[in-house]
Amino acid sequence: MRLPKWSSKQILFPLIVFLGIALPNKSITSLRTVVMGIASFPAKLQKSAPDEKVQRLQAVNNQLSVEVDRLYSFLIQTHPTLKKHEPTTLSASILFREKTPWSTTLWVDRGERDGVEKNSIATVGEALLGVVDEVLKKKCRIRIITDPTIVPSVRANRGNSQHRLAHAQVQTLLNTLPHLDYLFADESEKKETLQHLALLDNKLIQDCENRELAKGELHGSGSPLWRKCSLFLRGTGFNYDRADEKGPSRPLSGEILRLGDLLITTGMDGIFPEGLTAGVVTKVFPLKEGDFCYDIEARMAVQNLDDLRTLQILLK
Repeated sequence: MRLPKWSSKQILFPLIVFLGIALPNKSITSLRTVVMGIASFPAKLQKSAPDEKVQRLQAVNNQLSVEVDRLYSFLIQTHPTLKKHEPTTLSASILFREKTPWSTTLWVDRGERDGVEKNSIATVGEALLGVVDEVLKKKCRIRIITDPTIVPSVRANRGNSQHRLAHAQVQTLLNTLPHLDYLFADESEKKETLQHLALLDNKLIQDCENRELAKGELHGSGSPLWRKCSLFLRGTGFNYDRADEKGPSRPLSGEILRLGDLLITTGMDGIFPEGLTAGVVTKVFPLKEGDFCYDIEARMAVQNLDDLRTLQILLK
């Protein structure tokens, strides 16, 4: 009996599916790294030959960086008291991010010479982006919190912090909409919309009670090798069963966790400092019989990853 011939394509796809299901998460993560390196090789080749305009911009940027460092050194020498006010954040520009759908890392143009260390924290404003996991002399790699290996400790926050976030978003609309006339039927509609936004903004800047409630942990979705990396995070272990400096213990109820609550880092994990916004609660899963904590889904605080060009690194 003659056996049928199998093409390489017919064998490869079932093999990939089997490996994705059977291999442990640690092996999948290692395999992802290898595949990302292969998939991003053409992009790296393309980047290895930048056009003349990019080269000129890089030269100007380097010259300005040297000049800023020189002026800062001069100020420190002539005004020693300025050392007490040395900034703890460092701005960085994104150099490269793999264009593979499962990528959870990016490279920036800061490294050892700039004071960056492993486990330094990357932020976008007050929003948590990730943590530095590899440092070279002139650049470093940041692992985004959508990676399942990163587990920040967070706490639900309701009140003033939500108002500040909404205020910033409304301010963006107030600054942008006046220049987008095509969105409105006429001038009166445009004027009415801006007036409503201004009234809303006035309410948001008023103080309200700030409540810090359920505590838990966040982590990435841990999607399979071929799945797209999601900006949504999973949260586990959320409860308020023990009193602390923020208040007395509370029973499991909607009072300790609601949709729209901000998730703020607690500093209890030993890596991420206290007070950074990690995400916003988008779903609270129902309790099952015997549960003593909530599981949740949250949207990452930094939303525009594809358009992100600059970020901040918190120096230790």
